[in-house]
Amino acid sequence: MEAKIQAELMSAMKEKNAEKTSAIREIKTAIMKFKTSPGFSGTCSEADILGIIQKISKQHKESADMYAAAGREDLVKEELAQLEYINFFLPKMMSEEETRELLKNKELFEQKIGEIKQYPIEGFHKVYQLPVETECYLKIESFQNQQSEFGIIMDVTEEIIDKQRLQKE
Repeated sequence: MEAKIQAELMSAMKEKNAEKTSAIREIKTAIMKFKTSPGFSGTCSEADILGIIQKISKQHKESADMYAAAGREDLVKEELAQLEYINFFLPKMMSEEETRELLKNKELFEQKIGEIKQYPIEGFHKVYQLPVETECYLKIESFQNQQSEFGIIMDVTEEIIDKQRLQKE
């Protein structure tokens, strides 16, 4: 992930795109602060980097909302432009409409779960890694009774990363 960020920074600098360069430098600075903070374990996982980027994204969104409330459209545009470059590094979320369609359509839902189940994590019962560039792990539990099938999908990314880190030490 850090290599991707560095490559995008170099690209932005070559393009002489000041907004993009500024946004990516903000991410790199936040990562560096994380790495030099007290209690840093010596490894910076993709989950750590995603957390940093999500925090920056939230800050820019809140700033844009505050500027909009104050009627400062010039600053809103600036914040939203930077937000676009920052969000480029975050995994693409399904839209609310796509999520609703997935939940309405049993076949589509089962297909999506089947895709996820193609990536089991060895040593972890019913835990799967999402097939994306980032580290993201889900635990899928399903239950059936005579009339219905129920399921729970839990994000266990932090727990898995912590367990893997402990196993390495």
